[in-house]
Amino acid sequence: MNKISSYLFIVAFVCVIASFVYVHHLINNNNARLYECKREMANSLAVHEKFLRNQSLEILSDFRTLDNIKIRAIDNSQKSIEECIEKDVLVYRFSQFSCPPCVENDMEILNQITDSIGAENILVLSDVASLKEMKIFSEQNHLKFPLYSYPSQLSLQADNDTIYEASYYFVLDRELKTKFTYLSRSDHAIESPYFKRIIEYFHKE
Repeated sequence: MNKISSYLFIVAFVCVIASFVYVHHLINNNNARLYECKREMANSLAVHEKFLRNQSLEILSDFRTLDNIKIRAIDNSQKSIEECIEKDVLVYRFSQFSCPPCVENDMEILNQITDSIGAENILVLSDVASLKEMKIFSEQNHLKFPLYSYPSQLSLQADNDTIYEASYYFVLDRELKTKFTYLSRSDHAIESPYFKRIIEYFHKE
């Protein structure tokens, strides 16, 4: 009887160990599959983001002409865009739906660029209609350059497209034609090639 009990105990013990090994194997396999799925998903998202960015850059291509719309300063005065520029200016456009940390980062970059090319060469446009919000935004970000709101959509396709929330840069000439258009990114800095190109461009002007 003792031999049978011992035998049954050993069999049961082996079964438990085998079950444990099998479950552990399944968990490892599932973890490996989960990791692979996450990696594939990350790759897919990266490819998709790159595709969207490329599409956006195509939409935001150069040499589009803006309408000479009226824009409003934080002191409530109104001017046409044409009245605000005497020569080429760097324009930064953002929406009230743009990513706030991204816009704040861009404000820091523009403040730095102002020290290099001058406030008269920078123009910031937003669809934020409230003068109070504009003043608060200007004070919080210590803006060294003028901020204007525009009551109607700019005549860039981006303002009629799915990337309406995006913020972007472009150079605007006296004929209100755009060039050097650049879709803003959350991870860029003043050392980025785009801003080096912009600074060089205005130093040549």
